[in-house]
Amino acid sequence: TSSVFEAFARSGDGRALFGGGRYDRLVQLFGGPPTPAVGLAIGDQTLEQLLRSAGRWPDGEPLLDFYVVVLAPELREEGIRLTSELRAAGHSVDRDLMGRSAARQLREAGRRARRAVLLGPREFERGVVLVRDLTTGDQIERPRSSAAPWA
Repeated sequence: TSSVFEAFARSGDGRALFGGGRYDRLVQLFGGPPTPAVGLAIGDQTLEQLLRSAGRWPDGEPLLDFYVVVLAPELREEGIRLTSELRAAGHSVDRDLMGRSAARQLREAGRRARRAVLLGPREFERGVVLVRDLTTGDQIERPRSSAAPWA
């Protein structure tokens, strides 16, 4: 290590917010070639406390635009594709990564998103998805060919 730096909050008790430095010999320590390097670490809890005390910390998490609910295990890859398409269209989207039941996925969707996109075997065969408004419960079919136009 050669140069080091640390940043402190100007207000409150002046806590360190982040710090770092040069670590030019670090890669060599682990058997690699000489490599110039710089590292940085941010104190997430300290930063959160500072933002809270300044009234700049958001209340709760913002709702996602969509939560993709896969109703059959064989459609998992299709769910991944749909999630990617929606994200590419500029939407905030998440999906289940743990293979949970449809009921658990819908519960998670209701907690975290405005709308759920339901991908089931019957809909898949017909080339559609169901889009459910999680506030009103209204549900409509949309063509699966491309997510961007209806999202």
